[in-house]
Amino acid sequence: MKLVVGLGNPGFKYARNRHNIGFMVLDHLAVEGRKSFSSKTHYEYVAEKSYVLIKPRTYMNRSGLAVTSILSSYRITEILVISDDTSIPLGTMRFRHKGSAGGHNGLKSISTYLGTDEYKRFRIGVGLPETEMDLADYVLSNFSAAEEKTLEKTVQFASELLGKYLEEDFEAMLNHYSRNKSTYSEG
Repeated sequence: MKLVVGLGNPGFKYARNRHNIGFMVLDHLAVEGRKSFSSKTHYEYVAEKSYVLIKPRTYMNRSGLAVTSILSSYRITEILVISDDTSIPLGTMRFRHKGSAGGHNGLKSISTYLGTDEYKRFRIGVGLPETEMDLADYVLSNFSAAEEKTLEKTVQFASELLGKYLEEDFEAMLNHYSRNKSTYSEG
């Protein structure tokens, strides 16, 4: 069974923050599939026959707690984590079979709780601040009105890619991305 973790922070206050792009993708996928999230102590989830989607309720820095708490309920064979990435431009996506946290506290938490960094990553660019803004403040800031059109297309395309992953596998998602990547950006 596949586990897909969309990273973000719970609550309305954080809903449109850059850090919440993982939540946005899972929410879009759920709406498109006419599914709704149920709640557990540490996460919200949608469970299907071959996969589980979760949005941690533990806040970003403790995302690993949510991930490990679901492992006792399902036979998870593969984990994919969707996160924001400030090192790449808004709308750009990167995929990895495994790797370091790259300074991302949610990924650090998951690696610490799992005791490994051997899980798949789906990173979505949110860009860097144009001013001398603190990075923590930046990722907790909302997307600007000018960024919203690109964000909407990015979330829609990321959801489409995730659907490909859930229906098939990681390689199918990568192939779909390679064939279609120019269609979602450049608003």
